[in-house]
Amino acid sequence: MKSIIYPNLLILLCACLYSSCRKTAERNILVEFDSLKLNKTYHLFNDSLKPGCNIEANFIYPSKCSDDTLLNKIQSLFIAKFFSDDFQYMTPEQAIASYAEQYIAEFKRFETETVIEDNYPEEEEDVRNKHSLFFSRLNNSIEFNENNVLSFIVRYVNYAGSQTSHGLYAYVIDLNTGLLVNEDQIFKDNIQKQISRLIVEKIKKQNGLKNEGQLEDLGYNSTDEILPNGNFILNNKGITYFFNEDEIAPYFVGQTTVFLPYKEIDIYLDENSPVTELWN
Repeated sequence: MKSIIYPNLLILLCACLYSSCRKTAERNILVEFDSLKLNKTYHLFNDSLKPGCNIEANFIYPSKCSDDTLLNKIQSLFIAKFFSDDFQYMTPEQAIASYAEQYIAEFKRFETETVIEDNYPEEEEDVRNKHSLFFSRLNNSIEFNENNVLSFIVRYVNYAGSQTSHGLYAYVIDLNTGLLVNEDQIFKDNIQKQISRLIVEKIKKQNGLKNEGQLEDLGYNSTDEILPNGNFILNNKGITYFFNEDEIAPYFVGQTTVFLPYKEIDIYLDENSPVTELWN
């Protein structure tokens, strides 16, 4: 019997093969990383007996990629989110050096203040205490790097005089575009209330509480104020939200971390999301 090939079927098969090959190729975007370390101390008037500041940084950044244009985009993102937008067009080496210079230059402003205060001996001890030690600690980590999805976290600790502040900021990059992924791309429209309820439930269970009212007893804000905040990472199991101190609860409660498995939120996920392969 003579075989019959249907043109439309052949076209469809070719399209499927092309799509499959394209997806496979997209999954093969490889990113390599390197790191830079910094540890700098400066004392007022370059006198080690006077108040000083110290900055430490451990910066992990994309160093190699099969696509040079993509590498430039994601490297700029890493620099902007680790330091600030002011440094995003610099090389990693330039950025870390410039950031340290800026930090120390800001501290040097106290030299003028100290000179002025030194005219009043009775206040000299107050000045010494006020500027006894400033320090800043920055580091980042790669949390997920598969299926063309790159999740990373930036952490910092700042100490100024007698106050310490902590922060954790999470980011997700779609390696197909080199752009950050946001909640609007992940979830369907108008589901913030549902996600908020799930987050509150998770916090309640993590603290071994029976009802939501007990959260406020621990210091948390009203549950109506606990909302998805855009501070998250993705991996192949789910989405993890981070709430910094003083965001949904006072500093003494500390940071709150909430993990939402895909299997619990699949009905809210947008099937057209650029990172849909993580849960499909």
